[in-house]
Amino acid sequence: MNLAVAVGAILVVVGFFLGWVGVDLGPATFSVSGWQIAKLARTYGVHYYVIYLLPIGAALAGVVALADKRAAAKLGLVVGGSFLLWSLVEVSRFLWRTTFIGLWLTVVGALVLLIAGFATKKSSSAFD
Repeated sequence: MNLAVAVGAILVVVGFFLGWVGVDLGPATFSVSGWQIAKLARTYGVHYYVIYLLPIGAALAGVVALADKRAAAKLGLVVGGSFLLWSLVEVSRFLWRTTFIGLWLTVVGALVLLIAGFATKKSSSAFD
């Protein structure tokens, strides 16, 4: 049994039906769940149907976790990694449409700083 994959699968399936994003306007609150996003496929295009693979894949990984630890780990990597990659792309698309070049230069600069710091730490004794 792969308990970590089973727990992750349960969290994904439950979280899919809870709010993902929302707006709080004081007395009025609006939120959208993964289920509601998936239902947009009828209106906005077939690519929204792909989101259904998340809870289906997670449920499958949870069932496999009960029987085969290694297969569940592989399935967990595929399902979890795919969703995280999709999420990164969607958040980036949203931010690209709603932010300006200053934010993007700052993000790139911060990444360069982070990578340079790790590279310097790994290759020299500057941090000793």
